[in-house]
Amino acid sequence: MGNAYFPKREGDAFSNPAFGAHLAENQVDRLILAGVYADGCLAATAEGALRRGYGVTVLSDAVAAATPDAATRACEQLARQGARVQTTADVLGAP
Repeated sequence: MGNAYFPKREGDAFSNPAFGAHLAENQVDRLILAGVYADGCLAATAEGALRRGYGVTVLSDAVAAATPDAATRACEQLARQGARVQTTADVLGAP
C-alpha cells in the first residue's frame, strides 16, 4: 500500500472522501487506531469507521487525551460502541 496522507478539516478521517476510497481500493476491512485526542479525533474516526462497517481496534496504551481518565473513558465508550480495545502488545502478539 505504501505511505498515504489524507488531510482533514474535521475530526473524523472519513471527512476526506479520499481516505475511504483508499481503504476500499486496498480492500481494508479493519482499522487499528492510535493517537492523541482519544476523546476527539480518534473517537470520531473510530465511530465513522464503525458506522461504515469496518472493524476497529483502539490501542489503549497508544492513545492520549487531556487527562489519563479522559483517555480511559474514551476507550470504554468506544468499546461499548463495538470497537475492540487492546494493548499494543496484545495486537502484536508480544509475550
